[in-house]
Amino acid sequence: MFDQFKMLVRKLDGHYAYYGITGNGWCLAQVRTGTQKLWRKWLARRSRTSADLTWERMNRFLKETFVFPSARVVHSIYGVKP
Repeated sequence: MFDQFKMLVRKLDGHYAYYGITGNGWCLAQVRTGTQKLWRKWLARRSRTSADLTWERMNRFLKETFVFPSARVVHSIYGVKP
């Protein structure tokens, strides 16, 4: 589970580095939220019943143990000189 989380964080960092331009912050936040939802789906499939990993438990994991990087703008379009 930890290796999977590390890989997800690396992929999110790469996504932020490529698409993190001014005005794209909302879309980056949507990617982060979608990644968290999809990861919960993957983890819930590992058990025989999905009741083992409720959203309450997943939210605790996301706040305490597995903190995803926040969506951030890396490149500013206003600082570019022609």
